Amino acid sequence: MSDKSRALKVGSDYIISYSIDNWSQTSNDKQKINFIFRSNTPVVCVDVKQDKCVILQESISAKIENKKISLSRPNEISLSMHIANGSLKKAQELRKSIVQKIGKDKNKNFYEKDVIEIYDYLEEVQKAIVFSYKAIEAMCNSAIPDDYIYKKPSNKIGVVEVYDKLGIERWVSTTEKVSKMLPDIYHCVSPAKKPFWGHFKKLEELRNEIIHSKSSSTSQVLSELLSTDIGKYVKSCEALLKFFFEQDRRNHLFPLIPGVTEIVSHEMEDMEEFFKNI
Repeated sequence: MSDKSRALKVGSDYIISYSIDNWSQTSNDKQKINFIFRSNTPVVCVDVKQDKCVILQESISAKIENKKISLSRPNEISLSMHIANGSLKKAQELRKSIVQKIGKDKNKNFYEKDVIEIYDYLEEVQKAIVFSYKAIEAMCNSAIPDDYIYKKPSNKIGVVEVYDKLGIERWVSTTEKVSKMLPDIYHCVSPAKKPFWGHFKKLEELRNEIIHSKSSSTSQVLSELLSTDIGKYVKSCEALLKFFFEQDRRNHLFPLIPGVTEIVSHEMEDMEEFFKNI
C-alpha cells in the first residue's frame, strides 16, 4: 500500500481555515475543530517555533459571470454520496406517498397530474443510483497510486495486457478495479466476498441501464426502480467505500469519515521559512 498521507503540494494554493495557539499545552486535550465534510482532508501543520497548529485547506479557483472566486477544494467522493443520499431520501418519501395513494387497490392508474409524483420519484432514484456509483469510480481513481502498473492475461494466448494509471482509468471496468486491483494494492481480501457485493452488482446493472438508455422505460426496469431494495443498493456503495477507506485511513484524497480518517500532523521548525522555500 502506498503512503498517501497528506503533504503540501508544490504549485497548489492553500488557505488557513483554523489555527490553535499554545499547541504544546493544548494538543493533549480534546480539541474540537469543525471540518466541512464535503471538502478534501485538510493539511495539519505544527509550527514548533511559534508553538502553533495551523489547519490548511487546499483551494481552487473558478469564474462565475466573469468574476473570480476561490473555495476549498471539494471532495468528489463526498459530493457524489451527498447527492446520492439526498436523492435517496427524497425518493423514499415520494415512494411512501405513492404507495399510500394506491392503498388497497389491486390496480391503480396514474395519468395527467397523478403521474407527476412518480416522475419525481424516478428522477430522484436515478440520481441516487448514478451518483452513488460515481462515488465508487472517484474512489478508485483516488486509491490507485500514480505509478501503479496493472497486468492481466489477454484473450490472445501468450499475451499480457499492461496498463498504467491513465489506461486503468480508461479501459478497466469499475468492477475489476474494486474486486481485483484495489485488493492487490492494499493486500486485502476482495470485497466480492462481502455480503454487500450482490447489492452493489445490482446497482451497477441498473446504473448501466440508466446511463446507456438500453431499456430504462421498460416495465421490468421501472419495477426494479420502484422496488424497496433501492435503498440497499445505494447503501452497498457506502459499505464498499468504507471497506477501502479502512484499508487506507491516511489517504488525503478520501473523504473525512469520523472514526475512520486519520489526519497526520506535519511538524515544521519554522513554518514561515518553510513556505518561502516551496
